[in-house]
Amino acid sequence: MPRDTKMSNEMGMSREEISTSNAATTLASGEGETLNVLGDRYVVKVGATETGRLLTTVEATIQPQSGVPPHLHQREDETFYILEGEFEFLIGDKTVRASPGALVYAPRGQVHALKNISATQARFLAAYTPAGIEAFYRRLNALPPGPPDLARVIAIAQEYGIAILTPE
Repeated sequence: MPRDTKMSNEMGMSREEISTSNAATTLASGEGETLNVLGDRYVVKVGATETGRLLTTVEATIQPQSGVPPHLHQREDETFYILEGEFEFLIGDKTVRASPGALVYAPRGQVHALKNISATQARFLAAYTPAGIEAFYRRLNALPPGPPDLARVIAIAQEYGIAILTPE
């Protein structure tokens, strides 16, 4: 029978030890692997290790007027659930606004983008199926601080089956 994750955490076990024990994963608010992804805060709640490569969930805090440029995933479907603030999404050729409680789904192969159009930070919970995109976010987290080298970001993205579309 799987061990209770909360009890395991209190016993001082690492997240990896818990996940390899086939236990359920429970994280409190603010817990998870925190990454700086091009100036925005991404907290990986569960990923490939915890879910047997089925699902990654990330809580993202996006700065005002910041976001993700048009891109598409060849490997993952992506679902966004808006927690705070207001976002503008490009999904295919449609632009939609999404406020708290809204859900936006971008299947693999579909061009999409997002922008925080709020005057303050905004947050969403993203689910990716299958799991694994957290490895891409870790690579972006390892980039030096400051304005990103777009060519390098595009090259890293390509390694993970993500095509970032640039204006011609």
